[in-house]
Amino acid sequence: MNRTFTTKRLPLANYLIASKRLKFLRLEEDERYPNRFRFIFDDEYGEGLTAESEFNGGALVAALDFVAAQTFLRRQMTEQKSGQVTSKFEENHESRHTSR
Repeated sequence: MNRTFTTKRLPLANYLIASKRLKFLRLEEDERYPNRFRFIFDDEYGEGLTAESEFNGGALVAALDFVAAQTFLRRQMTEQKSGQVTSKFEENHESRHTSR
């Protein structure tokens, strides 16, 4: 059984990606609120709510990783609106770090 964790909060989604707590799966446009999205993560071990509590309590991640996650998710939102979601965070993020 695949468990997922879903949030509508972009900063929390940024944190989850930057901290590598959960693997980003996809985003979906919110049917009730156009131009808003739900961020869906693989939560195989049920850590989503704990990670959210840690984020709400001020958990820290590297600024570079947080900004990279935000850039990735904003690009995903733009591509979703235009119907061309093609990239994965891991590929983009890893290539950025290894090309230095």
